[in-house]
Formats: sequence, structure tokens, C-alpha cells
Amino acid sequence: ASSPPFGGKPPKPPGERTSLLAAAEQRSSDKGAPPTKAPAPPAEPAPADKSLVAVFALFVVSSLGNRLFQKLQTVPMYNYPITVNLVTTSVYVPVCFSYIIPATFCLNPSPITEAEQAIPKMKFAVMGALDCVSCVMIVLAVNYVPNASTLVLLQQSAIPISMVISFFAFPGVTYDRFQLSGAFVVLLGIAVVLQPQMAAGAGGNGGSAWVWSVVTVLSCIPMCFSSVYKEKALGEQDVGVVYLNGWVALYQTLVALPLSIPSAWATAIPLGELPYNIADGFACVAGINSVTFDGDDAFGSDKSGYDLLNPEDASARRADACGTAPVYVGVYVFFNLLYNVATILMLKKGGSNMLYLASTILVPISDVMFSLKCMPDHQPMHAADLTGLLVIMAGLLLYRAGKAIWRRLAGDGEAEASAMSPLSPGAPSPLVREAAAAARPSLGAATR
Repeated sequence: ASSPPFGGKPPKPPGERTSLLAAAEQRSSDKGAPPTKAPAPPAEPAPADKSLVAVFALFVVSSLGNRLFQKLQTVPMYNYPITVNLVTTSVYVPVCFSYIIPATFCLNPSPITEAEQAIPKMKFAVMGALDCVSCVMIVLAVNYVPNASTLVLLQQSAIPISMVISFFAFPGVTYDRFQLSGAFVVLLGIAVVLQPQMAAGAGGNGGSAWVWSVVTVLSCIPMCFSSVYKEKALGEQDVGVVYLNGWVALYQTLVALPLSIPSAWATAIPLGELPYNIADGFACVAGINSVTFDGDDAFGSDKSGYDLLNPEDASARRADACGTAPVYVGVYVFFNLLYNVATILMLKKGGSNMLYLASTILVPISDVMFSLKCMPDHQPMHAADLTGLLVIMAGLLLYRAGKAIWRRLAGDGEAEASAMSPLSPGAPSPLVREAAAAARPSLGAATR
């Protein structure tokens, strides 16, 4: 019987390799090899797993809940994004180590192997530092970009960014014309989304929203570097999900503390007020208001918040509304944990292809969800958002299934799964990293 997904090893779907490094090495070793015999006829397909439908639904629901409450928690916690980052990062340390400590010292034999325990902790520290930089950037961006639909679209930049990093990190990895064209179309769609904000910012009316939109795109760089480093540093070593992410989350929390200083500068919080802001943030998580106004509040009805481009705004803050903070923050943590478990189950039950499909479907669903009037502080979809969504979806389709579609249109009946593989049969795609980008970088990275 298989071990529980939250406490065991990351599952490897049958017939799939799980490392770009292995794919690159295989590609290099194939050069100059003698021709091989024709492959044997494919075996009869296995009966469909009925539980896959339930896992697929769990993944979609948990992913939507994760994205929704990641944004909703910023409504009561608007004045305290630094505290949000500390809380939602550090919560994984006790969760993971409640398994690691007894598994290491109380069980004999331990489910955590000696090879896992021998991994240098410096590797975990590097992973945690990269994840922390990415997490800080995205938490601040989610807080200050008023239109959550824009965030969903901008995060698709993880695909072309990951392609570039993987190309240089793994010699021998190549991409076909469909993947390159798809990545270019995704970048074009992101440019469509950003253009109105950039134009408004240049005219002096856009505030800092465009700055944080750019930060959203840039946050994908350390996230993708972290994913590549994990593959390079760990190779094919089988590491338990909880063990890996417990140590990564520990170092991520430690790095988050000094990163609070540049975060304070970025959010116009004077350095002397930073400890008080963090303390008030923890009070807000408990539902206690600290910032109140008896008179007019300059930002009480201004959803754009404070403006990085206007330093005189640094002394003003929106009044606290922490009544819903315990629920929103708690539900976000719950959905985030559930999302990571669902991602592991999806890889185990359906493999990476099903994960690609679900992740692609989630883009338009999430975009429309955030534009509904029932959403707190909802923002309607603008023409640029809708156009960007269509362009990005076209790029995702071209990137993921361009070769398979071309083969079918050309009358080739052998439009196999390999036609949809972005690197080589069984090699993971940068789209997997994009799928996990919505998760906490510390815990979500291991599911790749």
C-alpha cells in the first residue's frame, strides 16, 4: 500500500521521469548511439481510475480557494503585508516538524532515510532564501495590485522565465517551435495586460499599481531559480516531501525576518515603526484593530492605497478592519495546505498531463472569479484584461498542445503524449512550476 501523500515521498507517475537533469543527460548520451529497433506495440490502456475525477475536482477547488483567499486576506490585513508573509511562511515549520521530529528520533526504522538526513543543510538554506525572496515579492504585489484578475494573468510569465533558466541550467535541453511560439505569445499577452497600467503610470495617474504588477512578473525569477536549484542540488535523490519542505520553510522563515527591512521601505513604513507594524499585524490576525481614525481617513475609501511615487503618503494609513482577518487568514492557510496535498495526489493519480490540463483551465476560471460582484473589493475585467486573457490562453494552448494539434491537422494519427511533452517524453515542463506558483514556494516546490 502507498504511504500517505502528505508524509511520504513525492510520487512518480508510471513511465514518467521527474528531473530535467535526467532528461538532459539522456539527450546527451543519445548522441552517436546506434539506431534502435522499432518500439513494441503499445500495451492495452489500463482501466480508468474513478478516483481521478475526485482528485481533479479537489485540485480545482483547492486551487481556486487558495487564490481567492490569498487575495481576500489582504482586505483586513491591508496595512500588514509583512506580517502576512511571516505568518503564512512560519506556519509550515510546526506543521512539518511535527512529523520530522518524531519520525527522526522516535521511530525505528525511521521513514526518513540516512541519505535524506545527510543532505547538507546549506542546500536547504539556499532553497529557502530563493523561495523567501519570491514569496515576499508576491505577497506585497497581491496586497497592492487592486485587480486580482491581473495577478492571475501576470503569473503566467513563469513559463517563459522557466524556459530560459532551464535552457542554461540543463545543457542539452531544447524546445520546439511550438513551445517557443507559445512562450512568445504568453509574453505578448502579458504586455497587453501591462500596457494600460504603464501608460497611466507615465501620465501620473496610475499610482504604484504598475510597479507592483512588474514585481509580480519579477517574482517568478527567484521562484524558477529555486525550482532549478532543487533539481540540480538533489538530482534523482528521493527526498520526502515533508522533510524537504520542513527544512526549507525553516530557513525561509529565518530569511524573512531581515527581508522585512527592505519590505518596510517598499511599503513606505519608516524603519522605526517596523516592529510596531509587525506587532499590530499579529494583533490584526487575532481580529484586533490598532489603526483607527475618528476623523476623515485619506485612504478609508481609496482602494489604491498609498502610492510609492508620492512619499508624502508615507504618514497615512487606511483604518484597520481586522474583524474578518482570523477567518480569511486561517482559511487561506487551510486551502494552501489542501492545495499542496491535492497537487501531490494529482501527480500520483493522473500524472503531469492532468496537472497541465487543470492548471490551464484554472487561468480563465480564476480570472472570471475575481471579477464577480460578490467578491469583496471586486474589480471588473477591463478590455485589456480580457484581451490579455485570450492571448495568454492561446499561448498556453500553443505551448502545451501545439505539436499534437499540428499532427492531428496533418492527418498523423500518432499524436501521442510525447507530442505534448515540452522537453522529451516524461520530462517535466516549466508549466508544472507555473502550476505550483500559486502555492507557498516552500511547500509547493517539492510537488514539482
